[in-house]
Amino acid sequence: MIESSSQPYQDFLRSADIARWRDCLDRTVRRLAALDVAEPEQRVRTLAEALCVTAYLSWLSRASGESAEAGNADQIYRQLIGDLVRRGSTNVSPELDLCWGIVLGYAGYAAMAEPLLRPDKRTMPAPEHLLLMMPGVAVRNAAFLHPHFVDLSPNVFLPLVHSYGDALAAIGAAAEARDLIYRVEPAVTHPLLIDVLGGVEERLGRWDEAAAVYRRSNWPVHRYRRALVAAIAGHGSMERHLEPDAPTIRRAGEFEPDFDQVEIGRSVAFLNACVWRPNRSWVVELELGKLSFGRRRNAEADLHYLRAGRSAPESAQYIIYWLRFCNYTWLAGASAHSALSMTPEALTAGREALARSSPEDNTAAIRIWIADGVDDHELIQADLSAWEPYDRAQAYEIVGAADLAVDEWIEALRYGYGPSLFRPLMLRLDRAGLRGCVDMLAEVVLQQSYDDFGGLLEITRNLSATSPTPASATGHAEEPIINRYVKRLVELGGQQFKSNVQTYAVLLSGDFLDTAEELLQRLTKQADGVSELLAVAVLRRASAQATQSRDEVLGCLRRAVTEARDRSERLQIARELFHWGEVSAARALLEQDRVFDPDQQLSHAEAIVAVQCTPWLMAEDQADVVDRAVRRLLDDPTIRLDARSYADRLTSAISEAQGMSAAADEAEKRLQEVRGHLQESRWQGKPSEGAAAIQRLQEQIDNVDPTPQPFDPTAVAGPGTSFGLRLAAVTEMRDGLRGWLNVARRVTIPAPRRSASAGGGLDRPENRRAIQLRDLWRARLVPESAADAAPDASAERAADVAFRVFFDEERQLRETRQRLLREAAVPSFQRALRYGQALRMLLPQLIGDREREEPHPLFRALFAAVARDVEGQISDLDEVLADIESELEPTDQAEAWHSDDE
Repeated sequence: MIESSSQPYQDFLRSADIARWRDCLDRTVRRLAALDVAEPEQRVRTLAEALCVTAYLSWLSRASGESAEAGNADQIYRQLIGDLVRRGSTNVSPELDLCWGIVLGYAGYAAMAEPLLRPDKRTMPAPEHLLLMMPGVAVRNAAFLHPHFVDLSPNVFLPLVHSYGDALAAIGAAAEARDLIYRVEPAVTHPLLIDVLGGVEERLGRWDEAAAVYRRSNWPVHRYRRALVAAIAGHGSMERHLEPDAPTIRRAGEFEPDFDQVEIGRSVAFLNACVWRPNRSWVVELELGKLSFGRRRNAEADLHYLRAGRSAPESAQYIIYWLRFCNYTWLAGASAHSALSMTPEALTAGREALARSSPEDNTAAIRIWIADGVDDHELIQADLSAWEPYDRAQAYEIVGAADLAVDEWIEALRYGYGPSLFRPLMLRLDRAGLRGCVDMLAEVVLQQSYDDFGGLLEITRNLSATSPTPASATGHAEEPIINRYVKRLVELGGQQFKSNVQTYAVLLSGDFLDTAEELLQRLTKQADGVSELLAVAVLRRASAQATQSRDEVLGCLRRAVTEARDRSERLQIARELFHWGEVSAARALLEQDRVFDPDQQLSHAEAIVAVQCTPWLMAEDQADVVDRAVRRLLDDPTIRLDARSYADRLTSAISEAQGMSAAADEAEKRLQEVRGHLQESRWQGKPSEGAAAIQRLQEQIDNVDPTPQPFDPTAVAGPGTSFGLRLAAVTEMRDGLRGWLNVARRVTIPAPRRSASAGGGLDRPENRRAIQLRDLWRARLVPESAADAAPDASAERAADVAFRVFFDEERQLRETRQRLLREAAVPSFQRALRYGQALRMLLPQLIGDREREEPHPLFRALFAAVARDVEGQISDLDEVLADIESELEPTDQAEAWHSDDE
């Protein structure tokens, strides 16, 4: 609790009403403005009160569907943070720590916030601060909050009750959660308490009671849940209960890709109820789609989304097709556990969602995904000011404005935590050679997301793609951080197949093959459902113990055959049976689904799977399958915008099939008409001035003919430039240095020109020299005749002279070659030197005054890590520049800087 809290703040703690909290905020802000500068401690204490009230007001407004109120609160919150930032990093006080603890906690940095909000571990933090420090996992949340509910206070902070009740319900203590709610408010009228109680009733399958509870609240989420449970309870159609206004529809589209325990329990009860209700509304189908997606049964999810889209009102169409697009994106791209990439279908689903959107819908994620996949930059709107910082950062990265992207990533991290925000920034820092910073950010994510499998998985993939940090750079020889990530992923995976299969892919990409094999054995036992059984078969194919696991895999595939309800799944089962030698069973599945029937039309994805089966088919069937797959693509006008992606996948599948190269060439010719000509798609927004400045600097550096021209890096690292621009400039200079050094060290000289009449082999100069050396050794070691058995001293001396002449000539040839190589490499070394000199000038300016005075705890630590990395990089760079200068120095004696065999 803040000492000597003001009356507005006390009123805030005793209520949980938006209107009252808004009044408390207004009074607190007025009080803050009225305080004299001579009262710094009181001003900071009041600032902490204002930050806390604003954070909770924004949260409650968003939960209740009052987006305008949430927007106003967010605007005030940022103004308050600006006041906090202006106090700088040199001022240190418990009050300032409290302010930053609130900011960090509200942004999601719970682990970083805890020592600031509770500097003394022996004291219990205030309830409103306790929520900003919660671990985030149900069991830990319940244990963390329990001490505050041993003796229930009559004026308990309602958000605290909401969080504790949710945690109890999540760990299966439904009765305890219900008792808690009724003890706090017997009538249960506050929406926060209704939220907990309604979820408990749903979890228990008490649909009538849940509908009655939700009827007491007008929050959008409760209106949506009320309509859903009323339909399940048989109280009429969904349309009778649902008001399809914008806030309610937005709530319908919210989902978590990974279910927690409370959602699993609620969803199982929901699914059981739906089994007995044949008449399903569009909302029930939508929920079944989200449930199937959470269980990674993507084919089922797509079917439910399509059914929901057919009967849903126009206002809900975009949300449904947005979820369908998200389902496909999880199947896009190469995957260790799937032999079928659904990237083309994801592109089509994204465009279908865009076609159903309105100007009020947030379509940034779809536009970014498609633009990145097919280089269609026109999809990114010219004015990005309305987008969130993270979306703007992704867009800037795609259009080549790396400096703006870095600045937006940093802006996003200031106001919200998320591993997906750290991932691209870490890749940028690694490319700039700041590997200590990469490890520092990885430590932050490991601390903040210790129990978040999805978050840790993202960063583990990142660490697998970055360069390892030397022990000298970290200052201690501890276990590499990627090893700690991998261990935690294996622990968190537990009995969850979908988590373990993602961990397995990460293990294969690193040096964790033994652990990967152990995990694959676990996956084989855990597999349940067609998609999981298929994944095991695909993974086992590439396993080191594939032969030993054949019986297990065939058992999985037989189970999958009995459970498969989708033709695409059955075709994939047939493909795996072919791979595992069960040709007859696989052929029977194909015939059962009429794959060879010319009147049977397969989807584009099914046609790809059929092509993947062709190595085990007869020649006439191979040709027929390929021909129908090509004609299917040529005759489908609905995929014209993404026909290139479909065609690429098809020709790749044909060429990968054994013995199908000729068919691939023929298909490529036939598909040219749908591929069309790749047209340049440029972004219509304002180009990055920073990118243009970096390009001008590169042009100055590359201008070395006939004489090197001076260059000025002020435009990319002078006063007023952003950290993103300086980092982008350092990255480009570092890439230029490394690129030209690689060119210089791989330079070659043309071989001596031979006459047109010269044949091969023996007439080549190197071969003539080899023959000459052979003849010299033969003359030295073998007598000319058997009669000439006595040693001839004069002959030996003559042979020695011939050898010396030969090796003198060889030395001269080698020196000439080295000289020519050095001369040929001079232009490349000159450019490498200029890039290195520019980098040497830019590195000390990477951290400016603004970064040195950064008060935000996260970025203060980050920029300190940048400074340490810069020091080490400058030391290494000085050695590289000295080596380059030595290569450019004129010398009479050639040095063997190339190996003889180059």
